[in-house]
Amino acid sequence: MATINLGNIKFNWKGTYAGGTAYVIDDVVSYSGSSYICKLASTGNLPTNTTYWDVMSQAGTNGTDVGTTITTQGDILYRDASGLARLGAGTSGQYLETKGTGQNPVWSTISSDYVKVAEGSVTNTQSWDFASTIFDNSIYMNYDFYLEAKKHSGTGSGNGELRFIDNNGSNIGAGTTSGNILEMNSSSGNVNGYNRDGTDSTIFLQDGVRDSYGIYWGTIQGLGRAVHKSGYGITIRPNHDGSTRTRSSWWTIWGSNNQATNWGIRWQFPQSMTGTYKIFGRK
Repeated sequence: MATINLGNIKFNWKGTYAGGTAYVIDDVVSYSGSSYICKLASTGNLPTNTTYWDVMSQAGTNGTDVGTTITTQGDILYRDASGLARLGAGTSGQYLETKGTGQNPVWSTISSDYVKVAEGSVTNTQSWDFASTIFDNSIYMNYDFYLEAKKHSGTGSGNGELRFIDNNGSNIGAGTTSGNILEMNSSSGNVNGYNRDGTDSTIFLQDGVRDSYGIYWGTIQGLGRAVHKSGYGITIRPNHDGSTRTRSSWWTIWGSNNQATNWGIRWQFPQSMTGTYKIFGRK
């Protein structure tokens, strides 16, 4: 009976191409990322030689090595006009902003019309001075003051006065400052009114403080600008002669001096106080 040589009846994987190896039909090799099948017995003919080889599978395009593109903790991977790119970590508090189609993302800083410009604490001090260097009036129109304060120890009588001062702490509102105050005591339904006319301050609290925290809030307009200064506020605190009694005050201030620079504010308490403050600018 005649014998017929069928050759390979399936693909014969030979691994990486070697120039000294004899290959026969249906041998399959890998070369430069692609695979090739032998179609004519060959020794020493590269798989790219189409007389002896056909492409079985073509190598794709090499991608970007992500491990070498983003290198630092906080990096973000994105695609720019040509491929994958790295956006390094921004500054603390920034947010990631898209610039729209055809643009790369960026880190941006949040912009607000209401910004905290100062904060801190004060210990055993009667006059809380806030110098004009705090107030950038090329940006902000008004300033909100939030003070939380108590008498450092015990109780004490007297009034609290709000004054305009310069950077040396000197009063610059003498004879040009006026204001009003309305007072209520939780032990009485009476409303008492007081006025300050053509003096150097306005009163923001009446009749003393004690060693329990009160809230002192006020808005001042015109600091650092060539306009008349004005403001208003609220004071809520325990009465100095009774820890369960609440004293509430509503006050206003107005200054006819329209000096543009070197304006600060002094919250002068009737006694030495301890507490904290925050100041916010409003555009």
